[in-house]
Amino acid sequence: MIIIFFAGLLFLLFTYVMNTFFSAVQENPLSTDTDVQDQIASVASTYSTFSHTLDYGIIILLISLTIALVITSFLIPSHPIFLAVNVLGVFILVLISMALSNVFGEIVAGEGADTFGGIANQYPITLYVIQYLPYLSVLIITIATIVMFSKWQSGAQ
Repeated sequence: MIIIFFAGLLFLLFTYVMNTFFSAVQENPLSTDTDVQDQIASVASTYSTFSHTLDYGIIILLISLTIALVITSFLIPSHPIFLAVNVLGVFILVLISMALSNVFGEIVAGEGADTFGGIANQYPITLYVIQYLPYLSVLIITIATIVMFSKWQSGAQ
């Protein structure tokens, strides 16, 4: 979940830096040559397409991490004592996820709204995933717990 938080934060920072760069280049052109201006326009067009693609990266990252966790949960030998540790881990993960979700919300809508508020609207999927990060983390851990404790055990325990 920390990876998803930092990926969303990195997307916001990347977009802010690129928007600032393109604004500065438009105000003070690097060259008066038309070929240079055409190349800068081409890069700006590619960037605008790429920035929308970044939003889908959060979903791919979330699904990939979930699949990796489920596979790992299946391969780990289970014992009933791990259920108590798992429940404790869920509480800790929910507390961390709530804090990260609130920090991201404060960056986007609170103190950093002037800088990152408009940029964050370009990433609706990222906003949704990070807003519901505690719920998603509980759901993913519940699925992993079910997989870990419901697999077939061969041999004596």
